[in-house]
Amino acid sequence: MRYKKNICRNKKKAYQLFGFSEEVITWPTQLKNNKSVVIYCHYDQDNIIKDYVIQSLKTFIILEYDIIFCTTSTEIKNIDVPFKIHYFKSRIDIPKSGNDLNMLYRVLISENLNKYNWITYINDSILLPIHGINNMKNTINKYRLNNDIWGLYLSNEYEIHICSCHLEFNKKCLPILIHFFNEKMNIKFKNTNDFIQKIEIQIIKYLYNFNIKYDGVVKYNQLSECNSIMFNPNNIYKYLSRTDVFGIKWKYLGNYMDLDKLNNPNLNYLMRYLKLGGGIIPDIPNYFK
Repeated sequence: MRYKKNICRNKKKAYQLFGFSEEVITWPTQLKNNKSVVIYCHYDQDNIIKDYVIQSLKTFIILEYDIIFCTTSTEIKNIDVPFKIHYFKSRIDIPKSGNDLNMLYRVLISENLNKYNWITYINDSILLPIHGINNMKNTINKYRLNNDIWGLYLSNEYEIHICSCHLEFNKKCLPILIHFFNEKMNIKFKNTNDFIQKIEIQIIKYLYNFNIKYDGVVKYNQLSECNSIMFNPNNIYKYLSRTDVFGIKWKYLGNYMDLDKLNNPNLNYLMRYLKLGGGIIPDIPNYFK
């Protein structure tokens, strides 16, 4: 497999390196007849796949998932991948934050997913596996056992819901979710908050009407009440060291974690190309001033 140097232009920096190296990027062998699939939703303004995304995709392959890689980037310039890339255009009638769920919707209605027992949806705001692949496998098996749908974050902001950065559901949920999105994705949205309340918040509420069982790995009732309860710096150390918490929403937490305090080799490795001088990730806003 040929290689390309992973160089990302940054508007605020002359150059920012993501895995600038001379080695070939190798991929695990994908098994045939996998019973799980991940719908991975991606966007990069520089049309590249960053190293942490590569690590996530490799992890899902090792965990015996097929990959449906979706992106609103116009092309992928830096690497070759062993699976098809599904390109989507951003919808102008929904907020940019809604593009990921729109890609999920388009895949649900266009791909034959009935052959899978479990379907995972995740976007590139999640960094994984922060405690290694075996611990992630254990978490997946645990939450599949008694649930029809589950996710990394179970929040009670607005209403109880699974944060849409990651969720996994079994085939029982598939026709119900298709019906839900058929109803919801064509309404008008005023802004991002309106989209969140009309789509993201309503998914679990809708499924619950069909006796669907759900749960989350990081739960709101295990944390202290505060603004943005799941991602507030006052709460993150309550779950970052838990080995069952296989990922983090790095685009919220990246600039608030003390990596020396956490002393997590997996996390340090996954973030090695994200953090620059002073341990700061560029272009990540300060959500908790």
